[in-house]
Amino acid sequence: MQLGILIGLVVVLGLTASFLSYFISKTLNSNDSSKVDEVPENYPHTN
Repeated sequence: MQLGILIGLVVVLGLTASFLSYFISKTLNSNDSSKVDEVPENYPHTN
């Protein structure tokens, strides 16, 4: 009984984690995380 509950919880947590990681990886642009924007010319702290 307790082993079945443990296995069920592990399965539910695994499915939730895999769904979240799939959802996040598909909706976020991973190429944008390595791109650095240039500082604008009119930024006050560049001079």
